[in-house]
Amino acid sequence: MSFEYTPESALTLSMNGTSGTFKAGHGNETIEVKYLLTHVSLDPNSSQDKSLLRELAPFREIFDFKDLEFDELMQRDIDDARVSHELIPYILDEKNQAAVKFFPPIVVLLLPTETNQVKPAAYYEKVETIEEPFKTIKGVERWSCIRSGSPGNEVFQFDQPILFGDKPDSHNFVTLRVNPNKSKLVIVDGQHRAMALLALYRNTQKGWDGETKEAFKQYYEEWTPDFINTFDLSGIKLPIILCTLPDLDSDYVGDFNLKKAARSIFLTLNQNARPVSNVRNLLLDDNDIISSFLRGILAQVKNRDLTEDNSFRIFNVELDQVDNKVKLQSTTAFTGVQHLYYIIEHLLLNSDDVNGVSPRSGRFKSRKSDGYINGLKRRLNTSDVLGTDVDSTISRSSFSNKVESILSKQFETIYGKSVLTIFEKLFPFSIHCDSVLTLKSEIEETADKTIKSIFFDGQGVAKVFEKHRSSLNEKYKDRASPELKELLDQIDGKAKAIEKLQLKFKENRFNRFISALTDKSKLNDENGNINTDLKELVNGIFDNSLTTVAFQSALICGFFHIFEQVSTSFDGNADVSLCEELDNYLDNLNVFFKPKSFSQFKKFVSVFSGKLTGDNGSNIQYIERSADSFRNVVCRSEMQPDLWPKYRYLLLELWKPKSTEMQKVIDRELDECRNQVFIELYEDGLKQFCKAKLIHESDLGKEGREQIFDESFASYKGFLKNLTNSVAALDINYYRKLI
Repeated sequence: MSFEYTPESALTLSMNGTSGTFKAGHGNETIEVKYLLTHVSLDPNSSQDKSLLRELAPFREIFDFKDLEFDELMQRDIDDARVSHELIPYILDEKNQAAVKFFPPIVVLLLPTETNQVKPAAYYEKVETIEEPFKTIKGVERWSCIRSGSPGNEVFQFDQPILFGDKPDSHNFVTLRVNPNKSKLVIVDGQHRAMALLALYRNTQKGWDGETKEAFKQYYEEWTPDFINTFDLSGIKLPIILCTLPDLDSDYVGDFNLKKAARSIFLTLNQNARPVSNVRNLLLDDNDIISSFLRGILAQVKNRDLTEDNSFRIFNVELDQVDNKVKLQSTTAFTGVQHLYYIIEHLLLNSDDVNGVSPRSGRFKSRKSDGYINGLKRRLNTSDVLGTDVDSTISRSSFSNKVESILSKQFETIYGKSVLTIFEKLFPFSIHCDSVLTLKSEIEETADKTIKSIFFDGQGVAKVFEKHRSSLNEKYKDRASPELKELLDQIDGKAKAIEKLQLKFKENRFNRFISALTDKSKLNDENGNINTDLKELVNGIFDNSLTTVAFQSALICGFFHIFEQVSTSFDGNADVSLCEELDNYLDNLNVFFKPKSFSQFKKFVSVFSGKLTGDNGSNIQYIERSADSFRNVVCRSEMQPDLWPKYRYLLLELWKPKSTEMQKVIDRELDECRNQVFIELYEDGLKQFCKAKLIHESDLGKEGREQIFDESFASYKGFLKNLTNSVAALDINYYRKLI
C-alpha cells in the first residue's frame, strides 16, 4: 500500500470576508488589486482576531529602516499623540460606554518578504489558479482558488466558491489565508486608525514586546488594562481591507512591482482623501523623473556605513518635513527632501535664465515642455545612453522602469556625486555631521529608545512627543493619580534630557566650528568662558542661512551654472576637470567658512548676521543686520528659495577657479551681479530716505542724493571687505556713473 505525501500547509492566518477588485497605477500602466474586506475586533474571546492583531503592525515596526532601500520607504511616522489623545477616546466613548464609533477601512497590503530576510520582495512567488480550497465546505463542489507558492511553502491563498454559473462568488465563504513567515501585513492607509486599535489590544494583552514597539509604548500608558476592560471590547469592530496583487508574481514581465504598486495605492488613497505632506508626495511619486533622482541620491546616503570616510548620513536629511515647512525642524538635519528636490529641478531644468541676483522666475514643477526636458536630456546625455528612438519617447512624467534606472545612474554619475561631495566637504556641513554622530553615540550609551527615536527615527517624532506631553499635562494636571503623576514625571524628565542633548549638540558643533582658531581665548568673556552670545550668533547662522533651500541651491546650482558655460563634458578627459574645479571651489569657500582667527570669525558673523566689533568676548558689540551685512546690502527682503541667486553672488565673490575660461565667466557674472546689487541698494536707500523725510524722490536735491550714494557705497565696501578682505573691485567713479 502506498501513500501520497501531502505537506502541511504554512497558511496559519485565516480571514473570512467579501472579495473585490480595483486598479492601481497611472494612465495605461495599471495592475489589478484583489482584496478581502473583513473586520477586526478586540473581542477577547476571538482567537482569529487575536491572530490578525498579532500580525498587523505599522510599517515602522515591520521593516527596519537600515535594512531597506530608499525606494522601499513609504509611510513611517505616526502621530502617536493624536492616536492616544483623539482616536482612542473616539473609540472608547467615555461619555457613553456602550457607544461604538466607526472608522473607514484600514487598507493593508500583503507584502512578501525576501527569503530569510525581513525585507519586502518585489514580486510574489509564482501565483497559480487551482480548484482545491484550503478547506472544503459542504454543498460547494466548485472552487476558484488563487495560490502563491508551492504546497507547504505558500505565501497566500485566496479561496472563492463558484455557486452559480462560472463566476466566483464574492460574498459567500470567501477566505484569504496567509503565511506570516513569508509575508507581512503592511498598512498602506489608516496607520493612525490601526494604531489606536493595536494600542488597546497590546495594553490588554501585554503585546509591546520588541525594541521597535517599546519606543512608542509610553504614548499609550495612560490607557491601563483595568480602564480599557470597563468597556465592551467585543463590540469594537473596525473594517479592514487586505490587498493582494496576484499578477505581480515571479513570471511578471512588465514595469510594475509590489513596491511601486504600494506607493501607487498609498498616493491614490491619500491624494483623494485628505492631503498628505508635499514631502511625502515628492518621495513617492513614480511619475516624475525628478523624484526618481531624489530617491536615488537619498538611497546613496542611506546605504552608508562605518567604513565611509565622511560623516554625512541619512539622519542629516529631514525626510518628513512637518506641515510642509521649508525651514528645518530636526536637530540632526542640515538639509531636507524639499531642499534636494528643489536643487535637482533647478540643476536639470535650468534654461540659462539666471540673471545676476534677480529671483528665479516661474514654477519649476510645471516645467514639462520639450524645451525644458530637452535641457535635462542634454545634461544627462540621454540620446547616447538610451538611443535616439527611446530618447524621443520619454518625458518628465513618462518613462519605463528600465529608462528610469539608466537615467538615475546618469544623474548619479554626472551630478549626484558632486552634490554629495559639496555636502560632505563644506566645513559647516561637515562639522554638523560629525557632531550628530557624537550625539548618536552618546544617546546609544543611555539605551533610551524613546530619546533615540526622537532624534533619529523621523523628524515628526519629536513633534509628536511634545504634543503628547502637552496633552497629558493639560488632561491630568488637576486630577492625576499617583501612577499618572509618575508617568508625567517620566515624560517631563525625558523632555528635559532631550533639551539638554540639543544644547550639548549645538555646543559641540560650535566648538568644532572654532577648532581652527589660533586665538580662541579672544572668544572668552570676563569670566574666562566663551561668550554665549557668540555661540547663539553662530547657531542662528546655521538655522537661518546655511541650512536654507536658498543657500544650498546657490551653493550647488551656482557652481554648475558656471561650469556648464565652459564645459558640457563631466568626465576626466574634459578640458576643464569637474573634480578638480569642484575641489578647488570648496577649498576657496572653506577659507571663509572655516575661520582661523578671531578677526575672521568676526567677519563671518558680520556678513551673515550683523556687525561684530571689539577686541575679545568681554567687550564684543553686535549690530543685528548692520548696514554692511548681507541682509542689508544684498537681500533686504525675507529670504525665499527663489532668491538663491543672491547667495550665489556671495559665493562668486569667494571663488577663484583654476580654469582661465571659468574665471572669465565668473568675472562677467560678477560684473552683472555687482551692478544689480549696488543699484538695488542705492534705490532702496533713496526710498527709505524720502519716506523718512516725507518727500517725493523728484524733490530730492543733489546733496541728498550724494548722501545716499555715499552711505550705499560705504555699506557695499564694508560688506566686501568682510567677505573677501578686498575692495579692489569697487571703483567709486564707476558706481557714480552707474546710478
